[in-house]
Amino acid sequence: MNTITLTEVLEYYDGIQMFAARDTTGVHYVCDMIESAGDFDRYAVAAVCPKRLNDFRTGQVDLRTLLLESPGGKWYIAVAKGTIDQPLELLPQSEPLADSRHLPEEGYFLRPAETH
Repeated sequence: MNTITLTEVLEYYDGIQMFAARDTTGVHYVCDMIESAGDFDRYAVAAVCPKRLNDFRTGQVDLRTLLLESPGGKWYIAVAKGTIDQPLELLPQSEPLADSRHLPEEGYFLRPAETH
């Protein structure tokens, strides 16, 4: 069983909408909420290269591109029950992410953090 742990909240609006995570071997992931129902939040999860994750953080690449560049093309579903402070189990998906209804539209860029 592969699990991930939250390392950084990337987007928050009435709850964690998107976050970065790592597994026990140090692989980086991006997690995008696909459903929120009661105490359960479901996230589409894909491994990402650290450099490309940084490109996303700084607004140089959109979310769709980042997810589709996942090494090996694998993706997962993770379910957070209640809080997200515990490791989340990754549930492998067999359908290609490019064919999934969970793939976001083109053009979603993370706004770089503003400095004051």
